[in-house]
Amino acid sequence: DTWDALGGGWTREQVLEILKDSRLGTYGTLALVTGLGCRATSMASIASVGTWETLFAVMAAAAIGRIAIVVMMATTAPIGDRASQAKDVSGTQTIKHVMIATAISTLFWLPWFFMSFQNAFLSLIVSSGVMIWFRNKILQRVGGTTGDFLGCTAFLVQLIFLIGASSQ
Repeated sequence: DTWDALGGGWTREQVLEILKDSRLGTYGTLALVTGLGCRATSMASIASVGTWETLFAVMAAAAIGRIAIVVMMATTAPIGDRASQAKDVSGTQTIKHVMIATAISTLFWLPWFFMSFQNAFLSLIVSSGVMIWFRNKILQRVGGTTGDFLGCTAFLVQLIFLIGASSQ
């Protein structure tokens, strides 16, 4: 929905209307096929290194992606003129919640950082940059976040993290 909306919507109203539509369009199909293909390729590349590396990298990517959602909710206001669950939850998150989420998820991402610190650190930096770029893009286009944008944030961060993890 996110890529259909951002690719096919010329105005804020069009973007928000496309987000409500559950059908898959051209931009969404291209994003889905490309994203899943890149994930599969990255994970296959990591798997060629070893089982533990694969397990730890995938766990780290999943955890970092979930933390990215909390970061987005804490730093980006939900779209105010739209009723949604994201509005109810997103508007209540704080940096304290980001710190708590990060601490709770430590067991899932820390092993990868111990196993491959330089690679993990660079993957984190690049995926954070992509998250900041995406945040700015949605703020420019619609002025806030939605559940679709939060889910897309997690997917993008995980994808970039896995691509980075595969480049060892």
